[in-house]
Amino acid sequence: MKKLIMETLPDTDEKRAESEVWMAFTAQALTDPSLKELAHKVYGHLRYMFEHVITQLSSLGYMSGDLDIEIEIQRLYALVDGLVLHAVLNPESYPASRLEAVIDYHLRSLCPNSPDSLAK
Repeated sequence: MKKLIMETLPDTDEKRAESEVWMAFTAQALTDPSLKELAHKVYGHLRYMFEHVITQLSSLGYMSGDLDIEIEIQRLYALVDGLVLHAVLNPESYPASRLEAVIDYHLRSLCPNSPDSLAK
């Protein structure tokens, strides 16, 4: 699960450049109606990926039973969006090791009784 999440984060120069392009595109989509539909579609696909991660963790019994699945999907999505933004704007404060540590910490907080393989 962590590998899937990490694919969305700018933890390499190449992925940082991709994130910069994505940020520029989404900013442009705010004012260009012809781009809004595509931006909405991409965000929908990203949300689906985060939904898949959270529902899989839940169905495997790794997550605490009292967690709200929908809120956890939104929380993971918001966390990743925030990390992308901060890593692009302030890369020296968000190297790959920091991004990975934040994701590890979040997954462990969601799934305290999961096997070590979850973090891979």
